[in-house]
Amino acid sequence: MVCLRRSVCAASLSAVLLLLLFSYTLSSLQVTHGLSSDGIALLAFKQGVTFDPFQVLSNWNEKDADPCAWCGVTCSADLRVIFLNISGLAFARASSSQDAAVGCSNSSSSSSLPLSTSTSSGGDQVPCVLTGTIPPEFANLSQLQILSLPFNGLSGNIPAEIGYLKLLRILDLEFNALSGPIPDELGQLSDLCSLNLANNGLDGYIPAALSGCNHLCYLSLAGNMLSGAIPPSLGNLTNLQWLAVSSNLLSSGIPVELTRSCWRLEHLDLAGNFLTGNIPPNIANCSQLQSLLLSANALSGNIPPDLGRLTNLQSLHLFMNNLSGSIPPQLGNCKSLVLLDLSSNELNGELPVEIGSCSSLRHFDASANQLSGSIPEAFGNLSDLSFLNLSSNKLEGVIPQLENLQDLEKLILSRNHLMGGIPPLLGTLSSLIVLDLSVNDLDGNIPEELAKLSKLKALLLNNNSLSGSIPESLSNLTSLVQLNLAFNNLSDLAHRWREIQGCKKWQGLLEPALDAVLREEIMKYGEFAQATYDAFDNEKHSKYCGSSKYNKQKMLQEVGMGNFGYEVTKYLYAMANMDHLPKFFSRSKQADPWSKDSNWMGFVAVATDEAEIKRLGRRDIVISWRGTVTTLEWLANLHDYLTPLSPTHRSTDANSRGRFVNVESGFFNLYTSKKESTRYNKKSAAEQVKEEICRLVELYADEELSITITGHSLGGALASLCAFDIVINVLGSTIPVSVFTYASPRIGNDAFRDRLEELGVNILRVVNSQDIVPKVPGLLVNESMFDMFGTFERFVGPWLDRLPWTYTHAGVELKLDQTASPFVKRKRDYAASHNLDLYLHLLDGFHSRSRPFEPAVGRDTALVNRYSDSLNDDLVVPSSWWQQENKGLIQNEAGVWRKCICDSTEDDDDDDNDDDGSSGERRNILQASRSA
Repeated sequence: MVCLRRSVCAASLSAVLLLLLFSYTLSSLQVTHGLSSDGIALLAFKQGVTFDPFQVLSNWNEKDADPCAWCGVTCSADLRVIFLNISGLAFARASSSQDAAVGCSNSSSSSSLPLSTSTSSGGDQVPCVLTGTIPPEFANLSQLQILSLPFNGLSGNIPAEIGYLKLLRILDLEFNALSGPIPDELGQLSDLCSLNLANNGLDGYIPAALSGCNHLCYLSLAGNMLSGAIPPSLGNLTNLQWLAVSSNLLSSGIPVELTRSCWRLEHLDLAGNFLTGNIPPNIANCSQLQSLLLSANALSGNIPPDLGRLTNLQSLHLFMNNLSGSIPPQLGNCKSLVLLDLSSNELNGELPVEIGSCSSLRHFDASANQLSGSIPEAFGNLSDLSFLNLSSNKLEGVIPQLENLQDLEKLILSRNHLMGGIPPLLGTLSSLIVLDLSVNDLDGNIPEELAKLSKLKALLLNNNSLSGSIPESLSNLTSLVQLNLAFNNLSDLAHRWREIQGCKKWQGLLEPALDAVLREEIMKYGEFAQATYDAFDNEKHSKYCGSSKYNKQKMLQEVGMGNFGYEVTKYLYAMANMDHLPKFFSRSKQADPWSKDSNWMGFVAVATDEAEIKRLGRRDIVISWRGTVTTLEWLANLHDYLTPLSPTHRSTDANSRGRFVNVESGFFNLYTSKKESTRYNKKSAAEQVKEEICRLVELYADEELSITITGHSLGGALASLCAFDIVINVLGSTIPVSVFTYASPRIGNDAFRDRLEELGVNILRVVNSQDIVPKVPGLLVNESMFDMFGTFERFVGPWLDRLPWTYTHAGVELKLDQTASPFVKRKRDYAASHNLDLYLHLLDGFHSRSRPFEPAVGRDTALVNRYSDSLNDDLVVPSSWWQQENKGLIQNEAGVWRKCICDSTEDDDDDDNDDDGSSGERRNILQASRSA
């Protein structure tokens, strides 16, 4: 009986103990509505999520007993949360039946902790972006070892309470929108192995307290707005293998302490900051270093020769600093080096031969320095090299034999002083995509072997002294999208110049693809038209508004065309005798302007450089007419009425039925107006240009000549009128006359067009589909109406002829489309679509209607926004960015600002029209201002 009672007591005691143990367990889990405290902490996170488009947290249910089956949650055997891993990028198969919340794995246990939580199993990337905040309740996840929420849209501060998670080993919050400082409390995570806060909006300093994370082996704070100095205490992290603090606002120098205990460091990325001072030589103590990225800072001094001791180094980025001195030959000891970028510094001396010993090197960039000497022959041993850029230095000598570099894809040696011929063996580099040897002193012929480079997309040989003909075999380079052979002594243009100038009406040169030589010439003459805008004084407060800012001797040099090989021989002025035409002009607001009647309207120039004459195959005379610099409101002031050029001018073409040659009355008035009482238009623009052409033709009577007339907008109309005039009244058919116009309006009727054809005038009109100017005048009744009537044209034509506003374009059209350029905004802006800089940009990238836009000559894209707002905002080019310094004002010795263009005047001579009338007056003003 006693034994029975004892058994009952023992059983009762056991039951009580079990009850107490169960109660303790319940109290330790703090169950509320059946959910553990870990689950409650996670629900606090869910409640703070404001956007969950893929329902990643849809199975996070407060009615569950524990969160262990929730998406992204992993528990231990005792049902405590140890992993929380929800990446904003999950990988899924391309199946519509796949669960949207992919990548959410659940397990009750884990045998190991990964250093990185990123995974990639292939397939399609599906965004699972969560937006919201990180709650301080995460501090209750006391068993948490991994907190990984990268690639989301989480915002707000990082809770300091995360520093209480003593077991945390991985904290990954990269690619979110977190802001504020990095909490010092994170330094309490002594077991932390990986801390990744990269690519957020964090600011403030890097906490020195992070040195308390003794086990930290991965630290990335890159892509934030952190400022101040790099804490020297980070050098105490002796287990660190990866340190990245790039793309911040960090300043001061590189702490020497980082280099004292860095024997485990494999990756050091300090690029894209404002670090100053020298590169510590002791960085060579980081013997395991594989990547050293110090680019885009303000580091100075020499490259430490001790870097040659980093035998495991694979990537060395030092570009965009202020480093000076020579490249240490000890870098040749880095046999594992794959990428070496020393570009955009102030390095000098010669290229070390020892670099040729870096047998693993694939990418070498030493461009934009002050390096001299020759390219070492040893570079030909770098058989793995795929990228070599030595441009913008002072290298001399010949191009070495590089035929062993069969993996080479880009060879860029431009802007040096290399001489000799182009090695034919370059044609054996079968992987070559870009070959840029431009702006050197290379001579000889273009090797036929280059035609074997079947993968070549860019061949840039411009600005050398190459001679001979352009190999026809280059046409076999079907992958080629950029070819520039300009500014050489190549005789291809010399042999083809009549064809390029339109003697065959450009047949086969515009379609199926734009001829490369023709493109260069069209763009060249477009630059002559652009020069009239760049040199024009359009400042209303200037006394000289409406004149040229530069004298004719300096004008081409001042507008950046000094190397074109031409000299300006005559300035052209125009006036108008019709009330509506002043809309074409710019007028000074001053009471005593340089002229009340006239505007500078263009110039005559002649090729004088012997090398350019040889390239052209003749001496070229250019007449460039200025368009209007006012807004397009001048279009509304055009009179649609046609006026006869002369009672004697009729077309003899059968289709024109001997009709009078008629042109738009306003253009004709502008071209022919004169007034004896004026200083600059005693002779009309027509008389001025004809006299100068007569003079030049007589001066160069023993040479082969061409006349090329160019103009944009209104200037295009004047160019066509001028061509008609000088052929009829000066030249006849003795000298070929070609016209290149850009955005030209219609000028006359079909008799004018046919008469130009009869006279042998070749006109190439470049138009932009989005530009309204080439569609006027004659918006309703024009050449397309004749085409529309087809066979009935002979009945309808005479009736249309009698209309005073029937217009017809003349010449051959080259139509461009600004929507083809990926650089230009998709918006309707008529003024921007009419911009000549935009036209030249479109010419640069146009190849054919079936090929994508790809710049061929490389004209600076920023020029498109010089006078407009056409470029996409992501190019970060300001709109209408060009302006004359101080708008032409200069400060005299007395500190007074005055408008004085003493260097921008026409030299005095006996021809009234050749003197802008302001030279002496401007010099007097300058002398007076200096004596004030």
